[in-house]
Amino acid sequence: MFTADGKIDADGAKNALTVLGSFSPSVKPKKDTIDITKTYTTEFVSAARK
Repeated sequence: MFTADGKIDADGAKNALTVLGSFSPSVKPKKDTIDITKTYTTEFVSAARK
């Protein structure tokens, strides 16, 4: 579930959206319109590791 470097990969981000989209009242009605490429980045983790 966790990676050694603290990053979640793109497939993990997609999976999180799928899971939240199945039950979250704030995500479920919008799950098909959420563009994961605009909401997911590893930029912070990469910067924090420096």
